[in-house]
Amino acid sequence: MKKDAAKREAIGWLETARKQVLRGNVEYTIQQIRKLIAEANCSLEDIGTNEPGLNDLFVAGCKIDAINTISRWRRDGVVKTIRSNVDFLRKCIAGAGCVLEDFGLTEERLRAMSM
Repeated sequence: MKKDAAKREAIGWLETARKQVLRGNVEYTIQQIRKLIAEANCSLEDIGTNEPGLNDLFVAGCKIDAINTISRWRRDGVVKTIRSNVDFLRKCIAGAGCVLEDFGLTEERLRAMSM
């Protein structure tokens, strides 16, 4: 019974990830899916996806997170920000398979922003 419950929960998390991807922040959701399919002793295919499907969700979520972060900084006129915010942005851009220039940023600008 516990395995069935874990599988149902994994399916719920997958549905959430698919809905949430436009808001970004899907990394935690994907981690939960992986944990639950291990508990349920089932595959990604058993819950309606596969590795490329999860990877597509991750990449899209990272890109949205990067866009949202940069948009917020520009809207708020952020000139300096703490190092962890810069590191988060770098992680998002890398996860999206992009480079800073794809978002209108340069390495020099990002370094200048970091406190």
